[in-house]
Amino acid sequence: GATAAGLARYSHTATLLKDGRVLVAGGSTGAGATNTIGIYSQTGSWTVNDVSDDHHSVYERANHKATLLTTGKVLLSGGETGGGTRTQAEIISPDLGRIDDYGVTLSRANHTAVLDLEGNVYVIGGWDGTQYLNTVETIYQAAAPDTQGMFPKVRNPHISTSTVADYINRGQPMTLLSNTSNFHGVTEAAGGGPGSASSSHHNPRLYLQAMDAQSGFLIDMSTGIYTSFSGPNSAWESTLSSITVNLPAGSNELPWGYYFARVAANGQYSNGRVVQVTIPRPEGYVTEPTTTAIYNSSVTWYWTNLGDPNLSGTVNGYNIYAASNSVFLGTAAFAGTVSFVQTGLSSNEEVSIMVNGYNLGGGGPLMHSATYYTLPAQPTEVTITEAGFDHADLTWDPNGNSDITVYEVSISSGSDFTATNDIDTPYPFESNLVSTAVTVSNLLPNIRYYFRVRATNGRWPVVPNITSDYSTPHPSTVTVSSVDSLLGSAGGDNRINWGWETAAGADFYNVYAIGATTETIVWLDSTTTNSYVQVEDADGLVLNPNVSYAVAVEAAKNDVGYGEARGPLSYSSKVYTLARQPTLGANPLFVTTTSLTANWITNGNSSFTVYNVELSLSSGFEAPVSTAVTGPSATFSNLTPNQLYYVRMSVQNKDGRPAPATILSLQSKYTKAAAPQNVTAAAINMSGVTLTWSASNNTAGTLYQIRGSTHPPILTPPTKTSFEQGFSTYVTFGEAFTGTSKEISGLLTSTTFYFDVTARNGEGVETGSTQTSPEESLTLPGPDSAPAGSVAGTSDPSMAITISGTLPNGRIVSLSVPADAFPAVTALAISSSNINRCDHHLPPLLPTIALELFSLNRTQPEAPVTLTFNYTASESTSGVTLNAANIVLARYNPDNGDCLPLETVLEPGPRRITATLNHFSLFQLM
Repeated sequence: GATAAGLARYSHTATLLKDGRVLVAGGSTGAGATNTIGIYSQTGSWTVNDVSDDHHSVYERANHKATLLTTGKVLLSGGETGGGTRTQAEIISPDLGRIDDYGVTLSRANHTAVLDLEGNVYVIGGWDGTQYLNTVETIYQAAAPDTQGMFPKVRNPHISTSTVADYINRGQPMTLLSNTSNFHGVTEAAGGGPGSASSSHHNPRLYLQAMDAQSGFLIDMSTGIYTSFSGPNSAWESTLSSITVNLPAGSNELPWGYYFARVAANGQYSNGRVVQVTIPRPEGYVTEPTTTAIYNSSVTWYWTNLGDPNLSGTVNGYNIYAASNSVFLGTAAFAGTVSFVQTGLSSNEEVSIMVNGYNLGGGGPLMHSATYYTLPAQPTEVTITEAGFDHADLTWDPNGNSDITVYEVSISSGSDFTATNDIDTPYPFESNLVSTAVTVSNLLPNIRYYFRVRATNGRWPVVPNITSDYSTPHPSTVTVSSVDSLLGSAGGDNRINWGWETAAGADFYNVYAIGATTETIVWLDSTTTNSYVQVEDADGLVLNPNVSYAVAVEAAKNDVGYGEARGPLSYSSKVYTLARQPTLGANPLFVTTTSLTANWITNGNSSFTVYNVELSLSSGFEAPVSTAVTGPSATFSNLTPNQLYYVRMSVQNKDGRPAPATILSLQSKYTKAAAPQNVTAAAINMSGVTLTWSASNNTAGTLYQIRGSTHPPILTPPTKTSFEQGFSTYVTFGEAFTGTSKEISGLLTSTTFYFDVTARNGEGVETGSTQTSPEESLTLPGPDSAPAGSVAGTSDPSMAITISGTLPNGRIVSLSVPADAFPAVTALAISSSNINRCDHHLPPLLPTIALELFSLNRTQPEAPVTLTFNYTASESTSGVTLNAANIVLARYNPDNGDCLPLETVLEPGPRRITATLNHFSLFQLM
């Protein structure tokens, strides 16, 4: 029940302190985790006053861990709370009555906490409320302010590994030696106060602490250092490098077990030295273990306690170890004569043991046995895996025999080992055969052989002494001839023809398809002839075009009474089926100006298929260019633009065999024409422009088209080119123009033109247009200040000429000038006019239809010229048709304002007017 210490509890910790008191911390009351702690004294009373004035630790916890530190303090870590698991660690100082926070660990409960040699507490595993943990954390045993200053390795005293003894009995002296430093620590200071620097604070102290004792056990041995002033520790200086104390002699003072021995100075602790407190271990030896009871999987060993010297001291029993690896095998009770059965061994296993006497303190010296071997097991499942005309391959199961087992293989011809003269041993024990597979060679064909395998124990070259038994019947086989000259050839794109030499004595042949490796073979069929047509692969699928296949063939014999006897497998080389003829898509040829790409459908051919593609300028393929590819296309480059090319191909498999079909035509096609380059207005006059360009390697038959536009390009969004706004085609493809220079006539004067040239190949495919550079071409002005946009030309005294064109208002005009009209070449121009000079009716009877003629230096014709122009449909309905009988073309005389009628012909059908005149001036219908 509850005492003055607090509530009844469970899942708490109880720790034995160094002064004999017991500290109880935390736990659960049934209603939840508690933070109460208490100390139970040796008088049987509980008190809490020595720990905390408020009787409570800082944090509730249950299922936690309490670790007694060498300082006498207790470290609490982890634990469960009402809301989960605890992360905050605490350190309790019972001597000072303090509880302090001591760092944060991972949240965990039901874990393990272990103090190690170096004074670190390892917090291991546990449960964090949601999962099991596999993490490990370390906490150094000192709390603040000891965690400040130099790293503990610098300040701590050190115990040497050469300390006198690792185990010692009660009441015996224990000597600890210092390492590179001394047992008095780094400083002589007593704590920074006014006390003497040589005070007892710096003098070494000695502690023994039980290892991994959850309940704690810590004993202060310091008083034992200084009790005898006549001994080795008669002065403080004597404890610099070694300390010797006598261990307590009573069993109630110091339990048997393993301890950490630590030296402390100035509150700093050395690393622990593991010391075993125990009775003396046995001395002397047992006799050498021997055996006469050896079996397949066990050995019975015998020895006595009368070794040299005899086994002596306290002996509780015997330890037995495997001599090969020191693995502990078991124990045997103490007796003068002892036997021990070692089991779980393999057949023919090499065995030896080591034996010593043991007691509470450990084991004494070890005695080794000699090496023995368990009995061999008879090999089982002796199998003939392959029989050829001159050999047989055998395998067998070792039946538990060890890897060092030596086997004997014997054969008997004609009888089952009943005739001694027929027995031969190709592999005697002396051949040191340790494999479980062997090839027996030098056999004769068409003879039955029986086979026997035996095992012996021991390790070679030890002479075999025990041989395994063997029972009949022995496995046997009839040797069968091998298959020679196995060859194949492609019979098509889905079959291979195989053939081989006839094997002597064979009744039939088994044919196998070989898979990914020669170890993967699948039976296809049996045949009584020495040939076979393969149409399926190892997966039972039909053969694919231009794919490699291989087979294995063995000769077989009907061995009456024994089944089927088979010869060795012969493996063929890989043979490729023939490639399949490709098929063509809708557009097998694709061209650019300088390249041609042929495309086809592979039709199931493998990636090994080679396609030989030929390109030629003639349908007869004289002097072709060829290329070989493995994909579904081939490209020819550096070709001539607008050239007709013919293409064909042939196919072959990886073995170089052609497909079973004729050469496949891929048809013919023109390359695209190259766009004209360097388009230039080489010459410009008042009525025409001469354009030149480079053919860009186009063939001579390439057709060109010329367009012109008077619309400047629109450069602000939405942008438009000149030709998007309107154009005239001055040279059409229909004219079949193939030159690279062309004069464009009939243009308007003083007008900016934009020209481009387009090429077209022999199949009517046009190439992108190329504009003149610079893009603007401005025609020259007409004579006598003729307005811009006039139709102009020149007379020729050697011949009659006609000047024609379309004025900006859409009126078509032409001027026929005879050779004698002007004595010299004279510039002439025709422009439209909208000035009414001759129709004085109100309102006017006709729309204003007027033209003005100009000549260089206002030269007048010496012979009549003919002016022809048209009128529009709207002008026809606006009075021309109504007054057609009375209409004439009149010449306006600017000197007197008269309008003189001229000889005029009006044609209503084509809406055309023709007049003859001999003077250049303004002319108007009236």
